[in-house]
Amino acid sequence: MDPADFAVKALEEGTGFLDPSEILAWVELPRSVKKGDKVTLKISVENARKNSDFNLESLDFDGDFLNGFRIESIEPSPSEVDDSLNTLTLEYPMSIAASETVDFVFEMVAVEAGVFIGEVSIWDDENFLSRYIQCKVVD
Repeated sequence: MDPADFAVKALEEGTGFLDPSEILAWVELPRSVKKGDKVTLKISVENARKNSDFNLESLDFDGDFLNGFRIESIEPSPSEVDDSLNTLTLEYPMSIAASETVDFVFEMVAVEAGVFIGEVSIWDDENFLSRYIQCKVVD
């Protein structure tokens, strides 16, 4: 898509046209934790399509959310990890079958007090959808 056409479409429709069709996502995370607490972040991705697979490419974390946490483990494990330009990219070249849900579970430790907000983007080859992630960490 020509950049000018993309800009016009974004102004007219918002960026929702970038969302992969019939893909749903939820984030589960405590609203507030204490510094030093173990925290579980669960990101569920559902392929609500009836007849076609969703080809997941990556999960990308943007913003300062991860500044408050140390990731201890991730299930399933990504095939590659890239941490650059204030973005953590976890590559998952996997196919999610029609009507299936995959849970990505992050075991973390809260390491810094403060309010931490970011977003996770779920990418296929060229489209994505994003969900906010936020948590308050207290001393």
